Amino acid sequence: MKTSSRNGGVLHTNNMPRPVYYCMAESKLRTLSLYRYTTKEFMELFFDTGRLRLNSLRIYRAERKPDHQMNVEVEDRQEGKAVIVTNSSEANEKDFSSGFLNLSTSLTYSETLRQTFEVAAGGDKRYGVFEIHKPIPFGQAIAARIHERYPLQHILAGKCDYVEQRDKTLDTHDPRLLEDEANKEVLSYLTTPNNYQGRSVQDVVKVFFLKEKQLEHQSEFRYLWKSHALAVRDYLDIEVPEAIQYCRMMTKNLM
Repeated sequence: MKTSSRNGGVLHTNNMPRPVYYCMAESKLRTLSLYRYTTKEFMELFFDTGRLRLNSLRIYRAERKPDHQMNVEVEDRQEGKAVIVTNSSEANEKDFSSGFLNLSTSLTYSETLRQTFEVAAGGDKRYGVFEIHKPIPFGQAIAARIHERYPLQHILAGKCDYVEQRDKTLDTHDPRLLEDEANKEVLSYLTTPNNYQGRSVQDVVKVFFLKEKQLEHQSEFRYLWKSHALAVRDYLDIEVPEAIQYCRMMTKNLM
């Protein structure tokens, strides 16, 4: 697989995994626009150089700050976690977030949502919005750049579901889902779905796309990239100038 760059060059992405889309067909995604809410600083960096900051799922759990007061408008302590039920009497929580980087967008363009993110960030930095009018090549361009430096094992993308119950439960009769070895982690079933003994492959992927009901106003669509080489990273700053052509700024002259 090869991806053309913005300046006419070619990014070699041999052996890059195919994206798995959750709750949305690729054909449907081609007809939609996504909206990225971020600070003026990061917007300018992106449109000037293509720089994007991709955060780990741990960031949204604020685990490094035990005394952190969770902001229910934007944070979810269960990001990347699920309760695995192997029988009626046994349930274990497992964290599947290791090595995943995330870029969150929204299916909604809203001044109210822009203000929500701005206030949640402390209110001292002005937030703006840019539109991603070609979501599929945008995600592919980012994946190609990551894959050049950190070989990817999985690429996920999809819109989030919102539920009342915080716990994200997967029912299975396969005890291997509870083992910690990397080659037996739950996401290995994405490449061999016939071996998965739960209800469907979507049951595995949904761990990364379930959020609490109070966050439903975000209408989140997220991109996720998995690399074992990124397991210790809280974030990755990466320049993807070829992705700029798939976007346009929605807010100008931010004060």
